[in-house]
Amino acid sequence: MDFSSLPQIGATHAALKDLLAYRDNLHGNPEKLLPIEGLWAHGVALKLGLEIRTAFICPGMLKSPEYRKMAVDVVARAGRGFVLSEKAFEKISERDGPSGIASIVKPTNFFENDFSSLRGIKRIVIMDAVEIPGNVGTILRALDGLGEAALVLTNKRVRLTHPKVLKGSQGAIFTVPVITSGLKNILSYLREEKIPLLAADSSDKASVVDFSKAVAPERFALVLGSEKYGIPQEIYNEKPTGIRIPMAGVCDSLNVSIAGAILLYGIVQRGVK
Repeated sequence: MDFSSLPQIGATHAALKDLLAYRDNLHGNPEKLLPIEGLWAHGVALKLGLEIRTAFICPGMLKSPEYRKMAVDVVARAGRGFVLSEKAFEKISERDGPSGIASIVKPTNFFENDFSSLRGIKRIVIMDAVEIPGNVGTILRALDGLGEAALVLTNKRVRLTHPKVLKGSQGAIFTVPVITSGLKNILSYLREEKIPLLAADSSDKASVVDFSKAVAPERFALVLGSEKYGIPQEIYNEKPTGIRIPMAGVCDSLNVSIAGAILLYGIVQRGVK
């Protein structure tokens, strides 16, 4: 395919303005449409069968037969496709070396106060009031690696369509169920389902367990607090099991997503009680 059948558009075209608006949060995005770019992101989108609304191809930037084949496959799946000049593609790319393949896709794993997607899920992470997009992306990557896992965002501060969430997740943003919920709603669900609640706690309280001694219940929810304020009082009111990562230096805690990944893998790989 030489892409000659696709219309060529410039930087002022409405389709490109939509991509930039979704990326930069310039207008409403009720469908949570997500701009993606590059080989790996499109490989994940195609593998998962995601709906590709619009494809943007710059033939002059396609670096190899692999890139050209990916571009062909993306265009074949897209609702519509356009050709861009190198100058126009550079305007929409956030990479030092633009790939020549970009698109707008619709994720299928984002939910609002719908806990039906948690059926069969054994590991639930609740991130409360987390503000840094990269932290959400990193924990999604860890949950994808664990399997049978989901993320619940309460007091949400991060836009799921933020480019840094996509980059940090390495594609896991499309594979892990993500539920946006009120804190009271998810706590009520956990009580109804009798799911044990764990909380990442860096304090030196006697009741907090060193993660090296903690063992995961067969099904559990782990709360990670915000970067600034930690675990909210509503969580402590539920009397969770606090687990900590020992710190030997001057720092009293780790980055929230790094701490979450260590705790998850540590208690899960130790076995189920």
